Amino acid sequence: HRSINQGVAHSCGHDGHMAIAIGVANYVAGIRDRLKGSVAVIFQPEEETGTGAEKMLSDERFQNIHFDTVLALHNLPGFPVNSLIVRKGVFTSTTTGMIIRLYGTTSHAGQPENGNSPVQAMTAIMNSLQAIPQVYLPVHRSALITIIHARLGEIAFGTTPGYAHVMATMRAHEPEDLEIMKERALKITEGIAGTYGLKYETEWVESYPAVINEENIIEEIIKTGEKLGLKIIQRDHPFSWSEDFSHFVKRYSGVLFGIGSGIDTPQLHNDDYDFPDELLETGMKIYKDIVNRLMVE
Repeated sequence: HRSINQGVAHSCGHDGHMAIAIGVANYVAGIRDRLKGSVAVIFQPEEETGTGAEKMLSDERFQNIHFDTVLALHNLPGFPVNSLIVRKGVFTSTTTGMIIRLYGTTSHAGQPENGNSPVQAMTAIMNSLQAIPQVYLPVHRSALITIIHARLGEIAFGTTPGYAHVMATMRAHEPEDLEIMKERALKITEGIAGTYGLKYETEWVESYPAVINEENIIEEIIKTGEKLGLKIIQRDHPFSWSEDFSHFVKRYSGVLFGIGSGIDTPQLHNDDYDFPDELLETGMKIYKDIVNRLMVE
């Protein structure tokens, strides 16, 4: 038989995903002698910062490993519990973070004309960044720029600010749209900083490619869902969030799919979100069935 390596990667740092991966590893260990290849269960660090996957893939211990297929799942609020959410092609958006630093000069708050405050430039940049998708992309394309943090000067009532920074996240379904937004953001920053006589710096951080699912592997996931009697939801458009599992599917054929965690449950990253324990068995059953159909002699 042709050697097949089936990579199973958990795609989120929640304990629930870790538990599913451990359960799958325990199951695979018990049927190791029946496999027509090998199954790797990957525990990835630093998922939320976008650096974990790249670190693993660049590690010398990964250089001689080849996976024919990599799989990952994510629990998804807003969908029925234990439903299976799939999409062929782009599943999650490509994204990057942008940091803009503005440098002016301070002065006494009673004599602001003696300094050069970046306050007007900062607010102009914030408003302009958020308008980029509507102004520079076609109406049928989905993209978003979100201001996530801003800081102006120091807390000192007697001093005008001499420094500001703005942090934003850019998201798009198509890589070329993200590049358009990045280019426009740089030109806008340069123009506004120049208008107000400010020095500036820009930095790109936490960049993720889009997760692009392989169609033939999605069909296998759907077959598993049908066999297990799960409600199957096929998305007609990608999610706006991103995953650094995308670095794995850039190197190997793969799929990211979702398991619904409840229609009325809090959203991911909310303080009151709680991973539903009933998803543990469902996640393990999905992986076990895929392993049995693709890997067991």
